[in-house]
Amino acid sequence: MCHSARELTSHCLVECPIARACWDRTGIGVINQVHGTFAEWLETLFQTLDDDQLKIVAMICWALWRVRNDSVWKGKCARVNMVCNLAHSTLVQWTRAQDKFEVPTAAFLTSDDGAEKWIKPTPGVIKINVDAALSTEASTYSFACVARDDQGHFIEAITCCRQGVVSPKMAEAMGVREALSWLKKKYWSHVVIETDCLTVIQSLRSSISMDSYFGGIISDCKQLMEDKNISIVFVKRSANGVAHVVARASLSHADRIIRSVDLTPAIVDVILKDIC
Repeated sequence: MCHSARELTSHCLVECPIARACWDRTGIGVINQVHGTFAEWLETLFQTLDDDQLKIVAMICWALWRVRNDSVWKGKCARVNMVCNLAHSTLVQWTRAQDKFEVPTAAFLTSDDGAEKWIKPTPGVIKINVDAALSTEASTYSFACVARDDQGHFIEAITCCRQGVVSPKMAEAMGVREALSWLKKKYWSHVVIETDCLTVIQSLRSSISMDSYFGGIISDCKQLMEDKNISIVFVKRSANGVAHVVARASLSHADRIIRSVDLTPAIVDVILKDIC
């Protein structure tokens, strides 16, 4: 980024003028000369800083490397405020993600959202849990839709596996669309769909149209929901365990329908935990 020294780890993350300016802005700073390896410098910080400061160290290092890659591969100009803002926003998101008791307060959420444990639907209602899984090694992604009745009993599930690389939110949106398409073949009068993807929920409840492939999937979902007694809610991942297990197990399988006789011990175990 500075074209003034060999790109060693210690230079890129500590000694480079841009890196030094970032450390100064955080209040941690660096000594005039970094002696030894980057690992030795980092070990010194672990001996002198508190936990909150060490979180900042981790995020600044990550953000410096991210901005460095953007400079090399995308030709973007590296700036100090870019690194610090990226580190700060990532740390905030990471901190919130560690709190399993926090229900996101983002727009479009209601009191029905944010369940931490799977809950049986009201009598006569079918609940469908949707989740997606991605495999970067195999360049595949899958999504699963699992239907259960008001007693928590498994009814049926469908899985889809696709070749390619997509974002997590894209795969989750595809899963919701597949669940809605699946419902067209069923005679269930009242259905609740649960997903742990907050972005999909917000997009479905927003009136803003998105000119993108993701936006097209959301538009499809909205059309499939018209004139049907369907509600879609956001739940924590801990309340979406069955769909998560089924989606992960489907990364290497062709599209299929799963019935009660096809359930594996792993799936049965999660179902039983949900209703106990």
